[in-house]
Amino acid sequence: MAPNLAIIAIPAYFILSLAPHTYGLSILTGGNASNLENQNPRSEDFHSRAREAIGEAAYQRFERAESAHKNSLENMPLFYAAVVAGLLAEQATKGTIGKTYVSSGVSTGMRTFLAGWFAVRSAYTLAYIGIESKQMSYVRSGLYFAGVALCFQQFYNAAYILGY
Repeated sequence: MAPNLAIIAIPAYFILSLAPHTYGLSILTGGNASNLENQNPRSEDFHSRAREAIGEAAYQRFERAESAHKNSLENMPLFYAAVVAGLLAEQATKGTIGKTYVSSGVSTGMRTFLAGWFAVRSAYTLAYIGIESKQMSYVRSGLYFAGVALCFQQFYNAAYILGY
């Protein structure tokens, strides 16, 4: 039996959320982790010294990577709740709507949601880190709201199924 992809998606998203943080640290340390002064990495002094050491452009890229990381963490509860709602709905209908199930035990709706979520959040992270202009930042905002809409659609689908 194959593992349930929805359950696997939960730690997978946590790992995805660490990618921009890891990238940001590589900017800060020049790729050498031993250069990281980890005693108080959130202090104002740490950030002012980092800005001075790596230059303004690199520091701004570091900040965008850290912001992408924080945004991923902020969206984690919404994603996790959407996954759980979808799983609850699937379990409530298991056996009665057999056509919606595929061999792994994840409904087509859940699989589509997961694929869409990871695609949108990956694109969002790349856009957050890479986009520097105000005009293009709206692309990032659009991707953010696309991810939120995917979660809300999953909640709606679960509520609809569980309402019967």
